[in-house]
Amino acid sequence: MHKTAVLLVNYNSASHTADCVESLAKGEGRPLVVVVDNASLPEDLEKLKELEGVNALIRSEENLGFGRGNNLGLQWLLQNTECQYIFVLNNDTTVEPQTISILESFMDANADVGATSPRIMFAEDPDLYWYGGGSLNWSRGGARSWKFLEPYDQNTTVSEVGFMTGCAMFLRRDLVASVKGFDPRFFMYCEDWEFSSRIARSQWKMCYVPTAVIYHEGHASVRGSGENYQSPLAQGGDASQFYVRNVVAGSLLALHLSAPLLQRFAGTLYFLLRWLRWSVGFAWRRQWSGFGALGQGISLFMRMRRSDKRPGWRRQSVVPEILRESK
Repeated sequence: MHKTAVLLVNYNSASHTADCVESLAKGEGRPLVVVVDNASLPEDLEKLKELEGVNALIRSEENLGFGRGNNLGLQWLLQNTECQYIFVLNNDTTVEPQTISILESFMDANADVGATSPRIMFAEDPDLYWYGGGSLNWSRGGARSWKFLEPYDQNTTVSEVGFMTGCAMFLRRDLVASVKGFDPRFFMYCEDWEFSSRIARSQWKMCYVPTAVIYHEGHASVRGSGENYQSPLAQGGDASQFYVRNVVAGSLLALHLSAPLLQRFAGTLYFLLRWLRWSVGFAWRRQWSGFGALGQGISLFMRMRRSDKRPGWRRQSVVPEILRESK
């Protein structure tokens, strides 16, 4: 029986998924690897079918986004496996060989901890942090990833955190069953804010374990193959519009769902000032579509807020197709 399952969501990025699976195969102990494909193009899906080291390949006929795509895999794992831990992992990551065994050992020794995150380093410059712990401060705009793009400081101290990025969440099975996955109203971005907030309100602790290490490309799903990293805001075109629309909607929804009233008011003012700065940048770059994306994001938030979807295990509106299953 596998102690840990690794859950990857793929959308037209089989080459990233292949690199991640290859790194997992080199690790200490072989986790169960489950890939959820979010309605990728046929040629991308064919590459996934040929991958060695994937135990289950689950196909959705529509792109469910990050949260619902992971929920599809989480629900399948709870129903079909007895894994103690589920590692929700971005497919544009690679994993150090000892990472999973370090996280397993830490969780085994700390029964009150429901979720951990490894140290996440920037793949294009492995001496820079992508995530070195995190916190939620709704008055100051929600989540903060500590040390983002700062030089590695040799810190190996475990710390309790209030926010874990969805890039890498090592979750206890009992937590997944009780907290019930990501809120299905989020498509992409900020669902990890709300998920971390629900964990923080539960009986479980969240910890950052820096001796476990992964490397993350960052926003690979919204930049072209082979392109160097830059903020999605600066990319222009469809990638920037997608980012702005979903970050605006997601951050407002997370604030509305999770923040106390006064912090919600302060957080809204913070977001307005942030978007004013974005608007100045859009005008400077003549990126006029950015203004439309801001408006679309606010409109999307209003629709998401009125939606009757809530976190919870339910009959899937999208019936998954199991393309591969092995032990």
